[in-house]
Amino acid sequence: MLVEKLSKEIVNDDFWKSVSEAYIASALVSEWAISLLDRNLNRNVIPKILVGIHVPSRPNAWKSLYSKQSDGSFQVKIISDIFFHCKVYLFKANSIYVAFIGSGNLTKGGFFENDELFIKLTDQDQCQKLLTWFETKFSSAKKLTEDFIEEISAWGESDQKHRHNQSLKLSVIIDKLEGRFNINSLDFTDQFFTKRDHETFSVGNAASIDELILDRRKEVRRKFYEINYNIEEEIKDKFSLYRHFNFDNVVSSIYPTFHG
Repeated sequence: MLVEKLSKEIVNDDFWKSVSEAYIASALVSEWAISLLDRNLNRNVIPKILVGIHVPSRPNAWKSLYSKQSDGSFQVKIISDIFFHCKVYLFKANSIYVAFIGSGNLTKGGFFENDELFIKLTDQDQCQKLLTWFETKFSSAKKLTEDFIEEISAWGESDQKHRHNQSLKLSVIIDKLEGRFNINSLDFTDQFFTKRDHETFSVGNAASIDELILDRRKEVRRKFYEINYNIEEEIKDKFSLYRHFNFDNVVSSIYPTFHG
């Protein structure tokens, strides 16, 4: 059976109440997903979580897993000797095994947001084979340690900046393919107004009253005054441009909703 949204199959009270065993293998894990399991599984159910490290999970996710391992609510192992990219969800519910094998990681995206696909298995022989596969991997995997948490956290901070830059580059490519404007495609080198100046008046910031955004608006206004002072005398006669008669009507947004 094909399943497009894992959340529709397992994120409901009736399912969680019926689960007595849980085995999960994932290339990536998020703090959100760990919290989901912790909140919904019965207290007497101790899930076994097997995670790869080559697709880097966020430091907070590792710390959360380590915390659950330390208090005995989760059993956690990591695979480091090979690029582990499996996504397996095996549960014993109402004394019967059910499994989901597919593309979605143990993350909010994998459960809800992304376009994923799973095969649902209810054949007990296949589920038993899957359980044997999982237990074999789990027994040979490495234990999650505090030293690993410290090392992966230090690496994760620098890697997060790299991933952010990669994400920006990818967004430019996608928007170009889709024919959409993307401010990240512009080169602001040696420009009077910076990228941040423009983003200060983006749709997302237009109605913001955050102090940081307000301070940035003031800085942009100062730059407008500066450029006005420098060019006003040179252009007003050539183009018949004059100051607006009502200063209060000069606004910083093209969206009338925010004009007040």
